[in-house]
Amino acid sequence: MLEPADWLKVDVRSGAGRSLKAPLFRAIGVKKGYRPRVLDATAGYGIDAWLMAAAGCEVVAVERVAEVYKALEKSHAAARAVEPETAGRITLRFGDALDVMRDVDAVDVIYMDPMFAAERKAAPKRAMVELAEAVGGEADIDEVGRVAAAGLRIARRRMVIKRAARAPAIELPDGRAADVVYQGRGFRFDVYVNK
Repeated sequence: MLEPADWLKVDVRSGAGRSLKAPLFRAIGVKKGYRPRVLDATAGYGIDAWLMAAAGCEVVAVERVAEVYKALEKSHAAARAVEPETAGRITLRFGDALDVMRDVDAVDVIYMDPMFAAERKAAPKRAMVELAEAVGGEADIDEVGRVAAAGLRIARRRMVIKRAARAPAIELPDGRAADVVYQGRGFRFDVYVNK
């Protein structure tokens, strides 16, 4: 059984958790006076959803694996007890991302953080190993591409895919490359802008 993540331990008051210049916030298009409505298609432990909600975004967090979704619900409930305003910006949905995308009200951004192999030489954290086992390991790149293509049609503004820093880009079925890339430490955000 997966242990839920403690969202309250995530630093959202200083540094990258607060700066609108952080790669995550730049990738989803957060600006002074504007907070997008985001559908996190691969919520996992919900850490990125929590960061986005703490920055003021309304987030629909989708998880398809029942065991992971239960941990996500526990994290959300614990956070709601202490930070009801921030947790209130997150709506949890269980199911396939494509089904939820078609069913949810308009969103500005579709965000995906598919499982990818770590590039670091250090051993991955136990929680990430457990999550990878629960979701069946690394994401199927072709499936991520199909979901991303659908997400780009549904999102009003952009589709964002988090990738390992040196991993190949996700190729969309139409062969389109990312319009913008925001680099983080050991990862990057590939951004596909709706034109």
